[in-house]
Amino acid sequence: MLSWDPKISDVFQGLYNIDKSWLNVTLKQKLPHTSGAEPNFSLYTSLFGKPDRKESIVEFRKSEVLDMLEDPTKNEPGKVFSYSNLGYIIAAS
Repeated sequence: MLSWDPKISDVFQGLYNIDKSWLNVTLKQKLPHTSGAEPNFSLYTSLFGKPDRKESIVEFRKSEVLDMLEDPTKNEPGKVFSYSNLGYIIAAS
């Protein structure tokens, strides 16, 4: 059953090198734009992806999300509203 409370650490724990600032971010914070995520992928990533990769766009976006989660959040999660399309992509991953 889907819940608002799972944290990134609950979903990805031990699988990836995620920055500690992301570990307690919940679905409840991602959807109303308070997760601390950047607004969007870079324009290049959004339009072209990485031409040397042979993966689907879904696989590519997931790998980009995991790369992003290695860096600290833009803002303190739960504190600042900052519109972010990436919050939805993280939630979908």
